[in-house]
Amino acid sequence: MKSASDNPVLRIQCIGSPELPDLVLVHGWGSCSSVWQPLLGELGKIFRLHLVDLPDYPCSREEAYGLWSVASICAAFQEQLPEQAVWCGWSLGGMLATAYAAAHPVRVRALVTLCSNPVFVGCRAWSCGMQLDTFDAFVQGLNADPGKTLDRFAALVTRGSDDERLDLKHYRTLTSNCALPQKEQLIASLELLKQINNIDALTRIRLPVLTLFAQRDALVPAAAAEETAMLNLHLQVMLTAGASHLPCLSRPAEIMHSVIDFLRSHWPVDAQSHAES
Repeated sequence: MKSASDNPVLRIQCIGSPELPDLVLVHGWGSCSSVWQPLLGELGKIFRLHLVDLPDYPCSREEAYGLWSVASICAAFQEQLPEQAVWCGWSLGGMLATAYAAAHPVRVRALVTLCSNPVFVGCRAWSCGMQLDTFDAFVQGLNADPGKTLDRFAALVTRGSDDERLDLKHYRTLTSNCALPQKEQLIASLELLKQINNIDALTRIRLPVLTLFAQRDALVPAAAAEETAMLNLHLQVMLTAGASHLPCLSRPAEIMHSVIDFLRSHWPVDAQSHAES
């Protein structure tokens, strides 16, 4: 099933009063919108939340993986999500939100990314990325044994936290009801992760942007934080101590504090009055 405009159809869950400002949350690869659960209680006091499931992640549709491109997904964002919103994305979701903000700056009030490298796989222009042979080996593993590879991915997402076993159990609980797409779609979305290059987007962007990296991230090198900060003096870049690739599990209080402080300083939201109401 496709939308009338032939762009992918997103599953979007809206939570909260329409009177509140809009916040769009976009998950990462191999996951679903459930990963935001640890932050929803506090964010829901301030915003009307729009939890996005990327194409085919809530349910598989035949041949839909052909729609996996930055252009088609950004077009779907434009068609199906609020005209004025704060955007927050984790990993691949943050990379897509960055591309969208660069393409449609008047629709994005502020941008927050969690563990989203400007370029995921290292290259000549960006050395602070995953090694190409490591990435290719992951793709090969996914092609050979998707279940085993997704289990490995879950372990990588939570590796480095103070309590890896508890975080891994929590992550698996949160994503237990996620109906992930077929192998072909997973590979196509992984290939998109490899292709996205947001260096120019982040260099030119003038919106309020907070990019949060994690000190113990097993997938995005911590050194990417310093390199990202050098792209644009307008960016606010933070490295969260003791956090894994999924910091809303390993360091939820710190992440929430950083996001709220950023929004209060750069965007007219009285977070405190909403939280106390």
